[in-house]
Amino acid sequence: VRMLLFIILTSLDLSLSNCWTDDYAEIIDDEDTYTMPSTRDYEIQRQRIELGRCIGEGQFGDVHQGVYMRKPCSVCGDQDV
Repeated sequence: VRMLLFIILTSLDLSLSNCWTDDYAEIIDDEDTYTMPSTRDYEIQRQRIELGRCIGEGQFGDVHQGVYMRKPCSVCGDQDV
C-alpha cells in the first residue's frame, strides 16, 4: 500500500533583488511559541519519497505530489507495505 503525500520543497531565492518585493513575508523565529516537547522523530528519509508532478508554488518553494514508500515488511512478506 502506498500513501499519497504532498511534499514542499524549499528552494529559497536569497538574492537581494527578490528580498524587497511586494509579496515579501517576514519569518519570525519565536521559539517559545511554536516548540512542543516531543520524543518522536517525524522526519521522512528522502529515498522513501517518489516525487511526482509539481502541483503548486509559493513564497518558499514548489509543492509536488509524492508517494511514500514504506520499508519492506518481513512478517507479512509484502515488499511494499
